[in-house]
Formats: sequence, structure tokens, C-alpha cells
Amino acid sequence: MKLLLAVARFVLFLVARGGACIPPLDRKYKIRERLGGPWVKVNCNLKNPDARPRRLWLHGASLGECKMLLSLARTLKKDWPSCPEILLTTQKAEAVAPLEKIADGLCEISIAPADLPFTLQKFIDRVNPAVLVLGENELWPGYVACMKRAGRKTALVSGRILRDPVGVDLSSLDFVAHQKDCGNWKLLEWARETPQANSSESPGAIAGRLVSSNPVDVAFISFHKEELASFCALASSAIAARKSVVLAPRRLEEVSLFCGALQARGFQTVTWPQVQKSAVSIVNRFGCISEILQDCRIAVIGGSFVKNPGVHDFWEPLRAGVQTFVGPYTKGAEEAASELLASGALLQIQDPVPTMADSRRIADFLNVPANGPAIKSALQTQRQKILNSYERLLKFLSVNL
Repeated sequence: MKLLLAVARFVLFLVARGGACIPPLDRKYKIRERLGGPWVKVNCNLKNPDARPRRLWLHGASLGECKMLLSLARTLKKDWPSCPEILLTTQKAEAVAPLEKIADGLCEISIAPADLPFTLQKFIDRVNPAVLVLGENELWPGYVACMKRAGRKTALVSGRILRDPVGVDLSSLDFVAHQKDCGNWKLLEWARETPQANSSESPGAIAGRLVSSNPVDVAFISFHKEELASFCALASSAIAARKSVVLAPRRLEEVSLFCGALQARGFQTVTWPQVQKSAVSIVNRFGCISEILQDCRIAVIGGSFVKNPGVHDFWEPLRAGVQTFVGPYTKGAEEAASELLASGALLQIQDPVPTMADSRRIADFLNVPANGPAIKSALQTQRQKILNSYERLLKFLSVNL
């Protein structure tokens, strides 16, 4: 296995070096920066190693995971007087600019270093991370190994890992907080600010929902191109009922594919933030989900109408008091989804591709009332799990930084 990983890294290095020589590819994927940094504005590479300031390194895959880690950074800054400088890295080049805007100087944002031995050694020398906190399922073998060799600590928060991934032994990590036991940390800031369960507020009121002049009837969130047929069937029933529909594709490069498919089917499309009855509003930029959910009645979560890659975040719309549906697959969040479905807080559309001929049955999802008490109870349970695991992380970090 170690030999296979070494070969894979060598192939990755060759591909990356070749791609770095092609300017359009280098600009799009930040290849040179992945290989050689600088990653931070001020390097820790001082003559006296003992004088180097230590950093906290947070790492996530794409915008969603990194927004969760940003909320962790904000919370740590409030609760931990001696919190060190923080670097947040992401695997997605297109997420760097939106994250810098959201962070607003809270911490440094950078593309992640390539998972190559010489690159990671350079990264540790320049950044000097004392602890690496990984978000959800971003367990890169080289990251864990290089931190261990350097005598540094590694943690996993809001983990969606059910078994040891290739090249990583979860027992070798110094701190682990799984979602199934410790909650989804995308709700961390909400959990810190929300009243206890005896509050009389509804889920929507707790979340501070706004009422806009252009409400969204149905939002399809983080849909993949593989879910196009499912989306079209469900959107068609909503449009036939004169509802306003919003589509946020998971990947921006798939926006044109969705637009073409909708136009070929005769659907009217507009561009978000414009919302129109009997039309589909297409979201063509990152960072809009919170805005969409501010005045939304129904959310349908992508990644759940195909078996892979896994269901996306259903907690954010639930937190916003929105009636939330998933498809037949809940890979990566099976236990939480099962509990929520059993309680009625989350609802499920059973067919991966609903049949257009049975339009009345498809449209049933438009008329199911939200189960406010079930949503509120589920959120409060989740809140306590998150706060308990966050307190454990805070103690772990204060000892090791």
C-alpha cells in the first residue's frame, strides 16, 4: 500500500509540473502555488527555529467545508484569548476568493499544498503549523504523515468518515469528532448563539429568517449533473404549479449544462438573484445558499438522487426553518438522516428519477407542511452534541498550542 501511494504521488508530481508550464491551467488551478507556496504572507522560516511563531492550520475541500472551518476560526478567536494565527487552506482554487471575502481578515486563506513529500516539508518550514484541523472527510495521507513526522498534532472535526480511508489510520489522529456522535459543525456558530431547548421560538425565528419581496418556493441545492433527470422531473411539477424555482448546481462548470437542458425542455430561466414564478433561477456563483434560504419554503438537497458522491448538507436549510427533502440516497450521513426521517424533521423523495407521467404524485412534495416541533427538537439535540465536542477540541488545542 505504501508503495502504491508513493507511485501515485510521483505521478501526481509529474502531472502537476507539466500543468504548471501551461499558463491557463496554472492560473485556473494555482498549480505553482500548490507546489511551492508561499501559502502565507509572512513566512516562519527564521534563522532561530525556536523563535518561529506557531500557527493553527485548518484544511477543507471546497467552499462548504471551509465555511464550517471559518466558523470554527471565528468561535476560537472569541473563546480562546491566546489563539494563534490561523491559516485556512482549500483544495478548490475557485473557492479561495470567496473565502477571502467571507473571512474579511479573520485568518489567512490559501490554496492547499500538494500532497507531495518535498512540498509538504516546505509548507511546514514556512508555515510552522503546530496543529492541523481537517474538516469532514479531507484526510490526505501525506498531510497526516508529514505532521506526525514533524511531531505535530492532527485533528478531524465533523468527520463523515465511517471507516479508515486508504493510507490513513484514524486511530493515529490525536483528536476525532465524528458527525454521528458529535454533530455537524457547520452549525457551530448557530449552536453557540442559540437559546436552550425551552425557548418558545420556532426554528425559523431562531435562525433569524428574513422576509423578502421575492420569496423562493422551491430551492434545489448542490445538484450534480448526474441528477439532471431527477431535477427536471421535480422542477417541472413545481413550475406546473406556478411555483418559483431556484437551482444551485454543486459545480459552477455544470451551470451551462443545466441551463441548456432546461431550455431544451422549454423551461424559462433567469439568473439569481432574480426570482420569477414558473421559472428556474440559476445560481452561477458561490456563497449564495444562506441568501436563498432566508425566505425559502422548500429545499431539496442534491447528492441524494445518485449513490455517489453522497448527500450534501441538509442541516443548513433545517436550521433556517425550511421544509427539507432528500432523495433516496443519504451516503455519508446515513445515521443522522435516518434519525431525522424517523422523527419527521427531514422528508424523503423515494424515487431517484420521479416519473413525469405521475405528475400529481411528484407534486405531493410541494404540499407537505413542515414539522416545526420535530425540526426544533432535532436542532436542539444537534446543538448539544456540537457544543460538547467543541469544548473537547478547545481543551485539546489549548494544551497543544
